[in-house]
Amino acid sequence: MRKSFIERDHPQLSVRRQSRLLSVNRNRLSPEVPEVSAEEFELMLAIDKLHLERPYFGSRRMAKALQALEYEIGRGRTRRLMRKMGIVAIYPKPRTSIKSPENKVYPYLLRDLEVTKPNQVWCSDITYIPMRRGFAHLALDHGLQQPGDPGLERQQHSRHELALCASGLGSPSG
Repeated sequence: MRKSFIERDHPQLSVRRQSRLLSVNRNRLSPEVPEVSAEEFELMLAIDKLHLERPYFGSRRMAKALQALEYEIGRGRTRRLMRKMGIVAIYPKPRTSIKSPENKVYPYLLRDLEVTKPNQVWCSDITYIPMRRGFAHLALDHGLQQPGDPGLERQQHSRHELALCASGLGSPSG
């Protein structure tokens, strides 16, 4: 369903009527995304940079840090922009080390496995890369080797994937 089929400000047909004529559920229409002003975009970039340097800053400390950088911003606006960007301070949550009885503990399957050849064991990693407009996720899959084993040659990473997430600023899910 393309956005251009439905005109939100049509002079004669409401969005409801257009949806009915096209047999499209209105819930499936993408909401209008308001434009971000240049000033707000600059503030969001500054918040993003500060968050990458100090992810433990909440809205209060973030507002103070922005004020120290000569931005005229209060805590309320900082909090609203942080919410809009999906930024949350990282701090120890209560009771993080207490096991929950309903959570299953999975066994470590590689404990007694001796890695003797290349590509016998694989692992993967994913990382978040901030970009000017949005973000990217870099996913890497690579084989593991037994450290110090002279029989194994050094293996190159055989597969690299770059998954770019086409989304707006502050959309960390993707």
